[in-house]
Amino acid sequence: MSSHTTINELRREASQRFALGPLLMRGCQVALGVGLLAFFAALIADPARAWANWLVGGFYFTIIVLDAFFVLAVSNLTSGAWHVTTKRVFESMQAWIPVGLVVMLVLLGGAGLLYEWTHHHDDRSLHSELLHHKAPWLNLPFFAARIVIYFAIWYFVARAMVRSSRQQDTSSDISHVRNQRKYSAIYLVTLAPTLTLASIDWIMSLDATWFSTMFGVYHFSGGWQASLAMVIVLVAVLRRCGWLRHSVTDNHLHSLGQWLFATTVFWAYIWFFQWMLIWYANIPEETQYFAK
Repeated sequence: MSSHTTINELRREASQRFALGPLLMRGCQVALGVGLLAFFAALIADPARAWANWLVGGFYFTIIVLDAFFVLAVSNLTSGAWHVTTKRVFESMQAWIPVGLVVMLVLLGGAGLLYEWTHHHDDRSLHSELLHHKAPWLNLPFFAARIVIYFAIWYFVARAMVRSSRQQDTSSDISHVRNQRKYSAIYLVTLAPTLTLASIDWIMSLDATWFSTMFGVYHFSGGWQASLAMVIVLVAVLRRCGWLRHSVTDNHLHSLGQWLFATTVFWAYIWFFQWMLIWYANIPEETQYFAK
């Protein structure tokens, strides 16, 4: 195949707009309906477990999206070229952020079953005293407000990154590249505190008396690994359906696989050292996390 033919194929592939086929769309709708029915059935049978599953699902997909944009931001700031052909797959995950906001706000309906700090404690036990000291942060109105704040920051910065990227399709103005780098820097600066606080709010506060200084980076590392795994699956499915066949090669998939392996090792490293430090210190307030 000549280079001229290859360039034409790449241009034609780049001009195509992806759309779900009717069969795949119907399958997604059926899966969504079955999932909602299963959730409502679980609410009747075991409400606490149903809301716990809702929390895990919402947090899991949210953290995948956040770490997917982390990969984009780092690549933009380092002038990386390896991700260019899969860039739109990463960017497409932005569509989850408004959905994630709705999912986490719906979670407020089951907060009383999940979070002990939502209850009023009138006794003077040490346990209640600890919850009382954390009440300025762990209270339902402020908890709900922080959900909105987190998602607003993620949405507007991610949207700005995607908008600057899409503008490159119609203009070769170098300012679009500068804007991507600017918004990528903003994203990285805001991601660290917001992701850490979100993981503390939504997951660690399930047991409000326990704490770990590595909890934020632990969830970040898991989300980084999961986001790359998600992209690999999406790219493989798209190629099988006839998309990205000329722009994404086996070398690109190999690079993504190498990244997945590296992030798996990083996640295992973080998990082990969180456990090791808690085991070594042997502080009752920390060891209860693994003892339960």
